[in-house]
Amino acid sequence: GWGVSGGDPSGGGQRGGEGPGGGRLREAGVLRPGIMESGHMAKALPKPLGKYPQLRRAGDTIYISGISARLPDGSIDGVSREDGVVRRDVVQQTRRVLQNIATVLEGEGASLDACIDITVFLTDAEDFAAYNTVYGEYFQQNAPTRTTVIVQALPHPDMVVEAKAIAWIGPAE
Repeated sequence: GWGVSGGDPSGGGQRGGEGPGGGRLREAGVLRPGIMESGHMAKALPKPLGKYPQLRRAGDTIYISGISARLPDGSIDGVSREDGVVRRDVVQQTRRVLQNIATVLEGEGASLDACIDITVFLTDAEDFAAYNTVYGEYFQQNAPTRTTVIVQALPHPDMVVEAKAIAWIGPAE
């Protein structure tokens, strides 16, 4: 399992040692009892652009960092350049973002059906209808809660959609 075996579940004790100021030190991927960084980085996806994990797992809950339409080679899906004109396809990028989230979840033995909450960031409010249509193709019944935020920009100028997700893989109620 993903829990911590042995040691004091309250976070006290000496397992893993004490850091300066009494803080717990990381041991074998364990950040706190029951909270782990996954050892499964989706190999089909590029590494995150910043210094953060692709996902964190706390018990039966998976927290997925912002995922974009980046392809394994680092390029961004849904971008074309012709005669100095750049075209960014929100439909194609939305599909890739959701496929990339599915790939991350598959590495944890889950699927998009496990998502309980998704936050989506769009760079243009005019893209909402097209993005919403694609989103509906992936989530028809028992859809996760969702928040959509219009932002000024994402980490790369060719990105028009990014999403973060929370998935729960516990036993059925």
